[in-house]
Amino acid sequence: MIVCRFVCLRSLQVFLLAGSLLMLGACSSGSEAPGAPLSAEAPGAFAGPPASNPSSPDPQLDRQWHLDATALNLPYDLALRSLSERGRGQSIALIDGTVNANHPDLGGQLTEASQICCNWAALSPGSAAGNSSNPAADQNMLNDLGHATGLAVLIAGRENNGFGGRGIASQARLISFNAVAIGNDSLLVQAMRAAVGSKATVINHSWSPPDPGQGGSRSFYPAPAAWFDALDSAQAQGRSGLGAIVVKAAGNGAAYWSPSRWRSDSGDQANYDGFSQHPLVITVGAVDAFARPLASSEPGAQVLISAFSSQANTPAVDNGTERLPEGSSTATAMISAVAALMLEARPSLTWRDVRWILASTARPVPGYDQPGLSSANSSLRAHGFHQQVGYGLVDAKAAVDMARSFQGLPPQKTCSATAAPAPSAPAWSLPLALQSCAVQRIESVVLTLATSHEDASGLRISLISPSGQGVQLSAPRDCNSSVCGNLKQGFQFHSVRFMAEAAAGLWSVQIKQEDAKPMGEIMQLQLRVLGH
Repeated sequence: MIVCRFVCLRSLQVFLLAGSLLMLGACSSGSEAPGAPLSAEAPGAFAGPPASNPSSPDPQLDRQWHLDATALNLPYDLALRSLSERGRGQSIALIDGTVNANHPDLGGQLTEASQICCNWAALSPGSAAGNSSNPAADQNMLNDLGHATGLAVLIAGRENNGFGGRGIASQARLISFNAVAIGNDSLLVQAMRAAVGSKATVINHSWSPPDPGQGGSRSFYPAPAAWFDALDSAQAQGRSGLGAIVVKAAGNGAAYWSPSRWRSDSGDQANYDGFSQHPLVITVGAVDAFARPLASSEPGAQVLISAFSSQANTPAVDNGTERLPEGSSTATAMISAVAALMLEARPSLTWRDVRWILASTARPVPGYDQPGLSSANSSLRAHGFHQQVGYGLVDAKAAVDMARSFQGLPPQKTCSATAAPAPSAPAWSLPLALQSCAVQRIESVVLTLATSHEDASGLRISLISPSGQGVQLSAPRDCNSSVCGNLKQGFQFHSVRFMAEAAAGLWSVQIKQEDAKPMGEIMQLQLRVLGH
């Protein structure tokens, strides 16, 4: 069991006012924290939020800069203004906290399936049934209610209803599973299986293990075997065999508020989150309205793409309607909604197709678009890959346009190699040969590693491809506990960094111990490459 938390930069105080949702930020220490630091200087203030338009079918639409940044003179939005897709025919599962089904922008969007998970009666005295769609079900957990409801409105808020703004996939159906706040792995597994059984086409996970600023230890958080089984089922059975689209937040632990300033020395990475280490999972980073990566957004070899955070220095829709959660929670929900638009445009897309299209159409992120970050001979993205933002900022129009005519990736091929155990040493360079591998274009790489170290926090672990390109899987760090966790039971790392490279050749795993703690042995090392 782990203690999961929502991926917000600040805890949220929620007030229900005459059917409207207003969410105000407050840091966990009780003092007010500013927005997360940015990775670059701000180019200038935005024009300021325009006034609401009471005569508009969606009075707050002009303030939703992620849909259309024109009114605020901002340089980036989701690039979906010209799209007619609204997520028709798609069901998006939100595995999160309680959703207020009575919110005016959610009328009719929540399906009956939202009432089947996950037996919260013991924690929800306001609801004997524990239904996630009951607005009275979670009075003792208002933060969770606000987080989940804000994401639900962002994804599929109704349009042309005379209230608020509109969701990105405003005609998609929502399935709400209340399975996160108490940190029970079995509930997460149950919700995943229930989402697939409810025929969800997209499954959103805007949560991750605890950040250092919330008591997290920067340790490895392995997912239980049942979680991987549930993902395998979603891949094989979801969408009648095409695979459910599973989207997960990278996390916000790269920087945190403690106690009166932002700290960027936490060392937390998405790499340590075992729940995102599966090829099916699309891991999402966060940027601001100027497409600058948030300093708090956790880097990871598995981060595929980025989207916007509801962040300081940008306007938020808070005029009596809804204000979004911050950080990679919001970014993840945006990618889930864009995926629904893609599936409406071409329902025959497989889970592999969706990942490939998102990465192939991503826009460069300022400062992280240097040549050489990706394979020199890769035809996927010339502007490269960075572990904090993946292949860049989502481009909804480009993704949907590509989806409309996409003929599908060739059948998937898999190659694997195993290295022999290695005795104790301060450093290893372990070769893994895939000389006869038929994968011409890599989609995912999975590395399983087990060592005998009692504390693995001093290990720097990197994977090098035959092209000479590399990716970091773990870095030395201090932890908030006496023992930072170990890899004795084996840990599965997932990387998308090598997409479109050829797999054949000699791979290498570089491991170096950079602390004075007792050395350990390499007990297991296996490489698996998936592609076409």
